Amino acid sequence: MRSIKHQEKKETILKHGIELMWKCGYNGTSVKDIVQAAGIPKGSFYFYFDSKEHFALQAVRSYIEDDDTLQLLENQSILPINRLTQVLQKRIDRAVKMLQCRQGCFAANLAQEMSDTNDSIRQVVAEVMQRGKKAMVKCITDAQSVDQIRNTDQPENIAAMLEMAWHGALLSMKIEQESAPLYLFQRYALEAILQASE
Repeated sequence: MRSIKHQEKKETILKHGIELMWKCGYNGTSVKDIVQAAGIPKGSFYFYFDSKEHFALQAVRSYIEDDDTLQLLENQSILPINRLTQVLQKRIDRAVKMLQCRQGCFAANLAQEMSDTNDSIRQVVAEVMQRGKKAMVKCITDAQSVDQIRNTDQPENIAAMLEMAWHGALLSMKIEQESAPLYLFQRYALEAILQASE
């Protein structure tokens, strides 16, 4: 029971800390901010995390583990093209409805802010993004094998282009604070990048 309570407290700290760091960035978030948001004493934070950097590393891993789009990509009971189109839609819905066109991907935001100055954070973000890319590659491979997409390029190249285009659309969305870049991405992802079959 003790270990369950401890895990629940850690998850609470991660939840509130991710929300705060997602909104304010790594440098704009202090340990004091995190413990205040989580409603815990500062000592409790250091029971679970050695430092703010250690928290950020754990936060990125927690973020990707909770990503339902990754689980959707890996769901073999759904046709591959449907997995891909549903993932695109889920990403857009989250960015528009939950994040109100003001926040991008938590992991990508952190990497953009910290990659030049903190190699540990850069490496962890690269690691978790690689997991997502592998799932995308597998799904694209499955779609090609049943002629659901006409693009015959290497699945790794298609997946890389999708992810680069998606993060570019997110950046445009944040700058403009409107959803139009995301829907433009969705249209060209299906028509030009994936070349989805009717």
